[in-house]
Amino acid sequence: MGDMERRGTRRISCNLPLVVQGTDLQGKKFSELTTSINISSGGVYFRLSQPIEEDCQVSISIIQSRGGDTVRLKGRGRVVRHDMVERHGLSGGHRMDPFLAVHFVESPQQVSAA
Repeated sequence: MGDMERRGTRRISCNLPLVVQGTDLQGKKFSELTTSINISSGGVYFRLSQPIEEDCQVSISIIQSRGGDTVRLKGRGRVVRHDMVERHGLSGGHRMDPFLAVHFVESPQQVSAA
């Protein structure tokens, strides 16, 4: 109940391809292909291979395929939460991966179709 009130929009669990662009902790620009964990009209939650600063802005492209056509939506968002999640590997090892919650400050708009 509290999460729904705070978010204001319903989240949908899905694995959509994303391209995330921004600046890492060392000040270097990056572009990374990842997938969404959940998404709503207000934001998206996903894993990134590198941590970035909370409150920084990133560019997010959402890639959707429908009936043989590919549609790319692009928007900007602000990192509102940064989680380090422990993941266990098949070999018994584990690692901490950064997961980011991004609130859209510019709603994704269609930029291309193939």
